[in-house]
Amino acid sequence: MITHSIFQAQEKERKLISRELHDGIGQSLFGILLQSDIIKSIPKNENEIETHLEKLQGMITQTIEDVRHLSSELRPSTLDDHGLIATLKNFIRDFGNRFGMQINFTYKGGNERLPSSIETALYRIAQEALINAAKYSSAERIDIVIDVDKQKDTVFLTITDFGKGFELNPSNRNGVGIYSMEERASILGGDFLINSEIGKGTQIQVNIPIG
Repeated sequence: MITHSIFQAQEKERKLISRELHDGIGQSLFGILLQSDIIKSIPKNENEIETHLEKLQGMITQTIEDVRHLSSELRPSTLDDHGLIATLKNFIRDFGNRFGMQINFTYKGGNERLPSSIETALYRIAQEALINAAKYSSAERIDIVIDVDKQKDTVFLTITDFGKGFELNPSNRNGVGIYSMEERASILGGDFLINSEIGKGTQIQVNIPIG
């Protein structure tokens, strides 16, 4: 119960920080960019000033992109606005492009939204699994399947990477990434299973009761 409350508090804080970064800092930097564009359009003879303004614009543009990326990493607003599937598809597309991975996503379910806590848990688990795969697996292909089984009143998440795999032992089995994923499933009454074989890859299986 305490762990559940901690995760809820963390997600609430992330959501607030994400909104502040996007709506506050991001908008302020965009305003600065517009102002510098106005200054740049003023007739002048000082080429050096224009050069500095161009550099300033480049730095601000990059900062805006960094803020947007950080905002999405902390808590994508689309998770609340559009749900898990749309948000995960966007993350998978961007992640695959960034790391040169082929990520195949399959969703088996209806149009109904899952409870917010479950959507958050599944998104975080998928996110963590992809990050771990990018860091350690050298996988070029990853398959992700979400299956909402109404008869069993359970949602299943399976993530398979076709990378180099690793040997599961107590030291890496309890690593921060694996522990975090397992804990997210556990606090919602779900199960977490990870299997890995050297030379064949790693598979993560999660099931969480919906009711």
